[in-house]
Amino acid sequence: MQSRGITLLELLVSIAVMGIMAATAIPSFNNFIKDSRLSSSLINLRSDLYLTRSNAIRYNRHTVICASNEANTNCSGSPDWENGWIVFVDINKDGECKSADGICEDGGKIVKIGEGVTSTDLKLRGYSHRSYKIRYDPEGFSYAFNGTITACDSRGTKKARGLVINNTGRVRSTDKDDKLKCE
Repeated sequence: MQSRGITLLELLVSIAVMGIMAATAIPSFNNFIKDSRLSSSLINLRSDLYLTRSNAIRYNRHTVICASNEANTNCSGSPDWENGWIVFVDINKDGECKSADGICEDGGKIVKIGEGVTSTDLKLRGYSHRSYKIRYDPEGFSYAFNGTITACDSRGTKKARGLVINNTGRVRSTDKDDKLKCE
């Protein structure tokens, strides 16, 4: 009569093979998660940049997206976008919105509050002379508010990605030839 089952040696070999496979797969999976976080943060920001531009054109008003403070109540004045951002109609064209109830002090309406990033490892930074805000005029242009916003994590510039906003208001993703900073 033939016995059924597996021997101890077969079991140990199977466990060893699974351990080797897991050891090689986990670092790749971690990189996949980090890449996904970089991409999703830039997709969210790009979407809100489009929203800002379309609101400026649609309502024929200057509209601003700015990096917000931690409480998401006003523009931070800093190039750090990871706390989130505020999209608002800029009535007096000063590029600022101080709010407590969805309306800016100057009467401009807050269109959206962006949630920012959830990972402490991820940084969203602006690199230009006015990297904390982008203002679109009623024609959809962002004169003098162009620049790059870069998403970086612990892997540095090697894996960094970014968005470039030009004077015409167009947003594009960075490519391999763009030199990105991570600080």
